This record gives sequence, C-alpha cells and structure tokens, in this order.
Amino acid sequence: MDYQKALISQVFQVNQSDNISNSPTNISSDQKAETSNSTFIATHSKEHPTSTINAIKVHRNNYIETGINALKIGFPTVYGLLDESDFRRLATEYLKAYPKTCFDWADYGEHLSMFMYDIDALSGQPFLPEIAELDWQLLHIERANDREFDAESFSLMQSHDLTSLIFIPAPGLLVNQALFPLVELYELVHVYNQPQNKMNATVQEEKKLHLNKINNLINNAIKTGVYRSIVLWREQYKGLFSYCDKQAHDAFVGIQKGDTIADVFSYFNEDETALTNWLQQSIETQKIMGINLLSK
Repeated sequence: MDYQKALISQVFQVNQSDNISNSPTNISSDQKAETSNSTFIATHSKEHPTSTINAIKVHRNNYIETGINALKIGFPTVYGLLDESDFRRLATEYLKAYPKTCFDWADYGEHLSMFMYDIDALSGQPFLPEIAELDWQLLHIERANDREFDAESFSLMQSHDLTSLIFIPAPGLLVNQALFPLVELYELVHVYNQPQNKMNATVQEEKKLHLNKINNLINNAIKTGVYRSIVLWREQYKGLFSYCDKQAHDAFVGIQKGDTIADVFSYFNEDETALTNWLQQSIETQKIMGINLLSK
C-alpha cells in the first residue's frame, strides 16, 4: 500500500500558488447593478488587494470542503475503500476538473467514475471506478419517484393473455455489468465497517476470510476478463443490488424496454424451474411491483 500512497501523493500534488486572472467583460445596459458591484469589487481590490485575495481563498476553500463532503455522501463505498487523505486528494482534483454546474450537490459527481480511470495512482485498485458508478446509480435509484406495490394486479396473469400484459418495474430498476466483485467490495465497507480494535475475534476472522475472497475474485477477474451482470433496484427507500445470471439479466432488460410478459418469459427458453424461481424472487424482493395491461 505504501507505493500506492506514494503514487497518489505524486499525482495529486496540489499547487499552492494562487493565480487570479482578470479578463475583460462586456456588460450590457441591462446589467447596471452588476456593473456597480463589479466597480466596487474592482476598486476594493485595488485598495485592499490582500483582503480580496484572502476572501477569494476563503470562498475557494469553502467550495472545496463542501464538495469533498458532498462526494463523501454521494460515494460512500469509494470513501470507505480509500484513506481519508487519498479521498480528499481525489475529490479535490475532481472538483477542479469538473466544477459544479448543478444546483443541488446531490446531483454532483456524474463523471467521477470516468475521471478515476485516468488516474494512474489508482491502478493498484482498478475496481474503484466500477464502485464509483455503483454508488452513483444507487444514489439516484434511492431518489427515484415512489411506486406502490400492487399485489392484486398479479391476478391478471390468470385472466389475460400474457402478450397483453407488462410488468411494472421497481423504482429505478437498472441492469448493469461489472468486471470486479462489487457485492463483496460493498459488503467490506458497509458490513465490516467497524474499526479493527472494536471487532470481536469472530468478526475479525470473518473479515479476514472476506478479504481473502475479495483478493481471489479480483485476481480472477483480471485474468479472465469475464463480466458479471448485476441488477439494481429500490426496496422501500433503500437502493439494493445483486448478481444475476444471463437469463435474469435479459428478462430485466426486457422489462425495462416494456416487453410483454410473454416476451420476458421467453428469455428462459422454457426452463420452467428457472422461470418460476426468478419470478417468485423478483416479486418477493419487489423488483417487480405489479402488472399492467399493455396500452394499445
């Protein structure tokens, strides 16, 4: 880990110099108030250059700190897998590369996963970009519009042709693919999240075995390059995800596209056991919220 820290420190060196550039601005007649303020700021800057620079520093520092805290909240798994100092460096560089343009900080961070692919210092943890994408997707699934579970609607399957029915997906239902063991990495942060000195011997041993499992899965993923499908959904207000096989992957994609139930079932190739298990589990976990008649 020392070489990773050294690399991260080298890549994320923060330039301590403050370069403040003043570019000319054309102001229309509709901007008299702004002109007045600009004139005051310009005059104040000339008369009190030190205080103006200090004010800009304070504003910039507040922006950076607010942004770092927002990214901690939006990307809790990434934060949990990195040291505090490493996460701050990463977040600071991202804030510089992608200044906030959205109104709500909760909507900030869309490009973090792609940004991380270009950071050589993170090459020792190649799973982090996928974890960042997972955090981002779960965040927005949890903010998706509510949808009521309609148990009675499933009786439509007994009274209507399946070609005339469609499944109602859970809020934010999404299917994705990942190379690395996202479920196990997520559990490492959100299940085994106690400090080592506060874990009893049993939990410490479980965490050790879990880490060994993760290392083996990561090494295998790098060697084979085989991607796994994951399905993401929301139960109550909690964003959840799990691995799924190809049949389930295709079925969920079909639901997203608005395929009829008959078409969704066809992805199981007449494997009635697999279909029954998938349907039962999808209803129990509320990945499927109900059934609608297909609009004509």
